[in-house]
Amino acid sequence: MKKLLLLLTLLLWLPIAQATKAELQRGLDAYKSGDFRNAIAILKPLAKRGHAEAQYILGGIYYEGPVGVRKDNVLAYMWLSLAIKDGLTQQMSDANIAGAQDLVRRCMRSNYEDCP
Repeated sequence: MKKLLLLLTLLLWLPIAQATKAELQRGLDAYKSGDFRNAIAILKPLAKRGHAEAQYILGGIYYEGPVGVRKDNVLAYMWLSLAIKDGLTQQMSDANIAGAQDLVRRCMRSNYEDCP
């Protein structure tokens, strides 16, 4: 029974994963072609579902404020922070995160002179 449930879960999940990959690619294509408003429209639903790469790209768009998109440091910070939370930190232990935060503090205290 467990094998059957696993198989059904995989069969249901695979089309969703493929659709997400296709959506991300469409968003990346729009971004690369300079169609930033369309990139935002495509990537934002993915980002809202916790897709770290979409969140990262959105953060970059809002940070840069390219033609047709209002620069917004608050949204940039929000999306980049979510990208870190939903992507990188899921792969790190608490000790790794604490170590990284210590490096940030050291770097900032030294006016970026003591950054690894």
